[in-house]
Amino acid sequence: MFKYLVFGISLMFVSSVNAMDMYVGANTGNTYSLYAGAFAKVFEKHIRQKVTVKNLPGAGGLILYKRMNNEELTPPDGNTIAMIPSQLIFQQIAMMRVGDKDYIDPSKFKWIGSLSSDNTILVVNKQSEIKTVQDLKTKPVLFAGTGAAHDAVIMGKILTESIPLKNAKVVQGYKSFGEINLALERNEVNSIALMTLDTLLYQRTEEYNNGEIVPIVQYSRGRDDRIKNVPSIYEILSSEKDKRLVEYLTTPFVINRTIFTSRNVDPGKMKQIRLAFSKTVLDTEYIKIVEKFKLGNHPRSGFEIEKIISDSVSVDKDIAKRYMIVRSQ
Repeated sequence: MFKYLVFGISLMFVSSVNAMDMYVGANTGNTYSLYAGAFAKVFEKHIRQKVTVKNLPGAGGLILYKRMNNEELTPPDGNTIAMIPSQLIFQQIAMMRVGDKDYIDPSKFKWIGSLSSDNTILVVNKQSEIKTVQDLKTKPVLFAGTGAAHDAVIMGKILTESIPLKNAKVVQGYKSFGEINLALERNEVNSIALMTLDTLLYQRTEEYNNGEIVPIVQYSRGRDDRIKNVPSIYEILSSEKDKRLVEYLTTPFVINRTIFTSRNVDPGKMKQIRLAFSKTVLDTEYIKIVEKFKLGNHPRSGFEIEKIISDSVSVDKDIAKRYMIVRSQ
């Protein structure tokens, strides 16, 4: 898709006088930092500025998001960009729809692009008795997650209620996705309700090929060509409200590892940044780095991000309210 983004935009010289900071709303050592490091290394070649990655973790990216909103980190020269978990965007939209005054409108920012766009799935381990969706409905299911606001926890609760699942339980308290994976291997739990397909295919390749981790449900509207035999959740759910809630929960993964900047960046500089972004994600050097680290490479443009956010701000209030209730349970 990105070969079309540069059409009609001429590359202007970008001053190398000022360095650029790229803030990441997550700890070092995780996939966000890997993506940011790979991106910054190649992006600086196309933006013609030195790009330094800085981690600013806290509250699932909310601390960075607030500081960007307050313009503590964002001079209008466009020399500060940031990457946050896209789930935060949809949390803020839901807060806005239910009338929570603490929301920060994501449409205020200028969106540069996202580094991954992926299908999501429900998986089980080989020790489980679950081989089909019918098994999922009736046999013991132990979903793993970190806390109440973790997407895998939320999805586990939604599926338990909406499919419904007669013998399911969500086990919380794991500190990281790494701990969750270890718990799945040890059979402390037997399922993860929400995992990206890229994680399964690129990072858990051996376990997938050996049948140690098995996808049972996928959350795309149509069946992904890579796992055609796995049914879509939309084939299983009967309630349109349940379907819309699942779609709202999984849309963030369509624009994952989202990069943005201040609302006050000059339009000319914004064009340069977006052009440099599109060149970066097509650059063979960047592609080789993400392949080395077994990261998915499915970028989306800033224009696409803006469209998805614009469409999402009109989500039904009932869906937003239910989303917020499940997050708080």
